[in-house]
This record gives sequence, C-alpha cells and structure tokens, in this order.
Amino acid sequence: MSEWRGRAFGLELHGNFAAPDLAHRDGEAGSGPLTEIRHAARLTDTPGAEVLLEQALPGGRFAISRHGETGYILQHSYYGDYRVSLDGSEIVCAPCAMPDWAWQRFLTAQPLPLAALLCGYEVLHASVVAVAGSALLVMGASGAGKTSVALQLAARGAGFMADDVAALELSDGAVQVHAGPRLASVAGAELDRAPEPALARWRRLGALDGEVRIQLPPPERASLPVGAVYLLRRVDEGKEPSVVPRPGSATALLGGTFNTYVHDRQRLVRQIEVTGWLADHVPLREVAIPPGATAAMVAEAVLQSM
Repeated sequence: MSEWRGRAFGLELHGNFAAPDLAHRDGEAGSGPLTEIRHAARLTDTPGAEVLLEQALPGGRFAISRHGETGYILQHSYYGDYRVSLDGSEIVCAPCAMPDWAWQRFLTAQPLPLAALLCGYEVLHASVVAVAGSALLVMGASGAGKTSVALQLAARGAGFMADDVAALELSDGAVQVHAGPRLASVAGAELDRAPEPALARWRRLGALDGEVRIQLPPPERASLPVGAVYLLRRVDEGKEPSVVPRPGSATALLGGTFNTYVHDRQRLVRQIEVTGWLADHVPLREVAIPPGATAAMVAEAVLQSM
C-alpha cells in the first residue's frame, strides 16, 4: 500500500492506498480537519444499523445506513462498501474489484462529501469554477449539465474547483467554497466538444457507463469566496440560452442540498446560515437552456452575464 496526503472539500486527507489523483503535488500542509482514509478487504458487519436511504439499481442496490457507534455505511452493488465515522474523521473503503480510478470515483462522489458535512461544512449539489478571484457555483437538477458547463468554463480560462459537490463554510463574514478533488466525470460526447487546447491539459483516466473520468490541473487556491450562483434550468422553447437575475431565495439554494439524510439540528442551523447568507449577499442568476443549446453556448452566456 502507498501512503499519501491530500486535500479536498476543506479536509486534510491521509490515505494508505494508491491514489495519485488525491495526493498533494507539493506536500503543502493545510489547516482543515483530518480525515483518515483506509483500504480494507471487507467491512465488519454492523447489526442494528438504521437504513436511511435505499435505491434500486439494475441488478443491484445502493443503500446508506447509520449505526450509532460505527457511523454511516454506504453499500453499492457496483462500487463496494464504505464506512464514514460519525465525526467524519475516518473513511474505510472495501471496494469491488475494478480499476482504482473507478471505485475512487465513488469515494469522491459520496463518502468524501459526507465526511466534509460531518466535519462542519455545508454541502450542495454544484460544480464550481474560479473566475477573477471568486468562485461561481453552477447548480441545477440532475442532467441539467452542471459538469459540462463547468468544464466549458474551464476551457475558457476559469479554474476548475469541483465536480458536482460544493463544500461551503461561513467564515469571517463570508461563504467560502473549498476545492474538491481535481477530477470530473463527463459524458464522452460532451468531452469531445471541448476545445483542443483544453483537452491537451486534461488527462483521461478511463471510461465507465458512457462517462469519461478526467484529471484537471489543480486550482490556484484551495478555497475562494462565492461570487455568484447560476441555476441551470431546461426549457421547452427558444434558440439561445438566456441569463436573468433571480431574486435571492434561500429556498432555491436549499433545493440543491447534498446528503439530505443528515438532518440533525446542528446541520439544519448551518444550512440556514449558509444559504441565507448566499441569498442575501451573492447574485443568484437563472440560466434558461432551450433544446439544442450546447454546454459551450451556456458557458458563453454565463461569461457574458458577469
């Protein structure tokens, strides 16, 4: 096993398995909460765990349970079993047999954001890019194109900070977003539409279920203040994407909550504080995307609205 240290979602990470895409490039130490990530052949049984979420998959299931002593157990028929301690300080991974980049795709999409939430950050469904010293959150329903638009913005000079998950912290009177892993999963057809200079900077790790896993250059800064929020919405008519201001609404932001099965009092208070601050202080813009509009067209509309 290979030991490494890394950083994602505001957490300092320490692992005992090969994960070059999560490791620091420079060995720089940070100041966030420490989460130990361990690889194991299997998880020990946890009788008495309460099932919080269960989803049927073709030929399998995805379930999340909570045990009062051992923590949260995430079981996925394709990716394996994972356990996150109640305080987010430890993740144990017992993946199915598959390439490392494939099961670590699940690690960065589910256990890691859950650990960040348990360590005190608020987590929203959003892709994040850095533009002119602030972070732009790209939100929307599943399939709206968050990752594709963020990648098209990155191809036009923005710094890519996170794919599908934004870890937020209200600190010093402003909401900061912490960069996630420098990894993204995007439909192969969408990736092929990216400009060639950008493709040359993005490394393809592999493909699974029609999506390509890519590694991007690291962001210049590990955290930035949120500068604007863009809500993507598919519409039935029109030819060009349009961007219009939307009155500040914490309700719209709460609709993008990640890890909805964690709803203790402390988390609910943090949700209200973070989303309320964003609604009061940050421009919230709605992007109407008509049929046939590409992610590149949406990215151009976003940049023109700034």
